[in-house]
Amino acid sequence: MSHFVPKNFRFSAIYSGIKRDKSREDLALVVSDVPCTAAGVYTQNLVCAAPVTVDRGRTPAEGVRAVVVNSGNANACTGERGVRDAKEMTRLAAECVGAAEEAALVMSTGIIGHFLPMDIVAVGIREAAGLLSSDEAAMVKAARETDMKVQVGTHRRVSPANMAAMEYMKSGKLGKIGSIRAFVNYPGGPGAPTPDTDVPEGLDWDMWCGPAPLLPFNPRMHPRGFRCFLELANGQLGDWGVHWMDQVNWWAGDKQMPKSVSSAGGRFINQDNTDVPDTMHTVFQFDDFVLEWEHRQYAGNGQENHNVGCYFFGTNGVMHVGWTEGCTLYPVAGIKSEPTWHVPHGLHEPDGQNIPELWTDFIQSIESDRLPVCDIDKGYRSTCFSLLGMLSLKIGRSVQWDHDKLCCKNDAEADKLLKREYRKPWVYPEV
Repeated sequence: MSHFVPKNFRFSAIYSGIKRDKSREDLALVVSDVPCTAAGVYTQNLVCAAPVTVDRGRTPAEGVRAVVVNSGNANACTGERGVRDAKEMTRLAAECVGAAEEAALVMSTGIIGHFLPMDIVAVGIREAAGLLSSDEAAMVKAARETDMKVQVGTHRRVSPANMAAMEYMKSGKLGKIGSIRAFVNYPGGPGAPTPDTDVPEGLDWDMWCGPAPLLPFNPRMHPRGFRCFLELANGQLGDWGVHWMDQVNWWAGDKQMPKSVSSAGGRFINQDNTDVPDTMHTVFQFDDFVLEWEHRQYAGNGQENHNVGCYFFGTNGVMHVGWTEGCTLYPVAGIKSEPTWHVPHGLHEPDGQNIPELWTDFIQSIESDRLPVCDIDKGYRSTCFSLLGMLSLKIGRSVQWDHDKLCCKNDAEADKLLKREYRKPWVYPEV
């Protein structure tokens, strides 16, 4: 599917021969098609592996293009030769993207005190370069098979109120949950078109558009408004929506995928030059519950006192999992019920998020060798919810999803929308 992998990033993972077990990949390549900012968090030990020595000398930096990762051999306690081998790995990785050696980083994990089999590694890096992909499944696979820890930005999982609500519901206190409604409803109006302008000085618009169509520059697109243009993103459901889909995915144990998805909506109010739907309703059918998505870019949601969030409807009440309102329980009652349980949001100012907690968990996951709380596979699944909803809207009917095969069941027309055509010279990699 399109636009889950960060824009201009590609990934691949292969079995190169470093490990004995041929069933598991042992080398991965992560490439940015444009220079990107990189920073590192390193061990405080006096003794460190060769890749740490190399990377520590190259970060922080603003022009990194590639990271090569291997498992099976940590390249630790290998002296000067180990440092030379680590630098050679970065040279080979950088060569694959036409960059200088210093624009690449290296990471290694595995046994210590053994030299890397550089003849095997060199062939492996070149093979991995030929398989680079922006496909989400390849990204997850690369993380798993090389023991990489990948934290994605579904940071509501570390927000105190959301954590308390999940604990409450998973304990069974809300009873059996059969229906969920996720929503983003804000005030707004028709608006007016914004004229195209010249590209601002210093902005490489061709590179910014990347594999998307080279559109005329418009102030509504850059830097944040791109999400409101379907050639560049996936509208409200693909933007805000993924955070609320992730709350459902979290509650469901990060294991369930919708069997069918059906969307309706359109542009009924907006008259500006964006083209995403201003109204949308999507129904996701699961084995034992139904999820509904709703968004409006007008009218607000004053009648419910909540603009965003998820309502979990259980036999013992309704849980509102929100943002700045925190999380609130409404017990079973008649027309109106007063809250009986509430946890304040616990967010940080000025951004109203919990990003420090996200970074703390990421570092701890590396130190303790566990999956991070916002693991890549969890983010992948939640993003699938959003993109399938948009796919259904675009195709004008419901779709049946087969997550094992990563395709729509017996639906070649829908499958064509699982990826986008890339603008030349960009090429959509096949794996």
